[in-house]
Amino acid sequence: MNNEQKMTKQQAIDKLRKEARELDEKPGSITEYASNAYKAKIRRNVADKLEQELNNENSEDNHKKD
Repeated sequence: MNNEQKMTKQQAIDKLRKEARELDEKPGSITEYASNAYKAKIRRNVADKLEQELNNENSEDNHKKD
């Protein structure tokens, strides 16, 4: 059994954005730069989607409270 705690969506968003920044700042050849830029873009896209889901969940919760 896996005893690790699940990440919250906000933690996952923060981690993905941090990894994307690190990939952007990583020095290397043109080929490595292109590969890192692609990987960073994917991480940002996933983070954006998670952030949108989180915002939708928060707005639904706010509507239920009203």
